[in-house]
Amino acid sequence: MLAITASFWLRRILGHTGWRLLHYVSFSVWLVALAHGIGVGSDTIKPWAAPLYLATAEAVAYLTVYRVLSAGRRLDPPIPPRRPFNARVIR
Repeated sequence: MLAITASFWLRRILGHTGWRLLHYVSFSVWLVALAHGIGVGSDTIKPWAAPLYLATAEAVAYLTVYRVLSAGRRLDPPIPPRRPFNARVIR
């Protein structure tokens, strides 16, 4: 979560492609963590664990479907990567 949070501040350095790649990889990391929690997690037998797993799965599924369905309606263009200090603009 810290890497994803920090990526918002580092988006210009990462570039749009790197930033999106990091966010796509976070889906697989979340899925592995969920599978671990359900399969071998020591808290799986606690009464609060199943609702927590279900709530996170529902939230991720809802937001993923929302994102896919609204993909054609981009409001803001991607932020371009920052140019190096010594780069010159040729006109």
